[in-house]
Amino acid sequence: MSRLRPFAFAALLALPLAACADINVGRIDSPGSSFDTVNGSIRVGANSVVGDLETVNGSVFLGDDSRGEDLETVNGDIHVGDNVRIDSAETVNGDIVAGVELRCSGDLETVNGDIRLGRGADVDESVVTVNGRILLDGARVRGALEIVSGEIETGRGSKIGAITVHEARGSKTSKGKPRVTVGADSVVGPIVFEQAGELRVHRSARVGRISGVEPVYFD
Repeated sequence: MSRLRPFAFAALLALPLAACADINVGRIDSPGSSFDTVNGSIRVGANSVVGDLETVNGSVFLGDDSRGEDLETVNGDIHVGDNVRIDSAETVNGDIVAGVELRCSGDLETVNGDIRLGRGADVDESVVTVNGRILLDGARVRGALEIVSGEIETGRGSKIGAITVHEARGSKTSKGKPRVTVGADSVVGPIVFEQAGELRVHRSARVGRISGVEPVYFD
């Protein structure tokens, strides 16, 4: 599941108090230039090129038509605009929201939050939440969609490598039966439920092997 980097966040906590403030950047063209803070949000304007954006208590915003690397927070949301390219996005308590035509070469991960991607998103690795929803629309995810007690909706015309509903363990998950809906004209690889849940599949969708759950087909 989550591969959040605790040591990176520990390093942020060691920053001086001067770093405990919001960071607001207009348009910037500086590949590899990173911005970080502890108690504050980070905003980067449209048509920008930057490196990593990292905070602990705050949200991260990257404007339309921008290029970023790793976007990270612990307590906050991550918002990226339309036509944005990033390497990865990770949060613990927050949502990940992207506009249309996102390009992500790595993972999108949260623990307690939703992941909502605009139409045409393209993710090379996996999209993961523990207690939240994954909402797609015409997306391509080469890795897997992974949840524990959340919900997945692929939307229409998505292409997904696999879907896994992991077994609930310990007290880190909320109560509730996980639910997966595979939308019209979607193509999905193997679907695995490691616990009881609900799977709805549109009759026009194509899916791989299904295990651990009995699908319900709908029109």
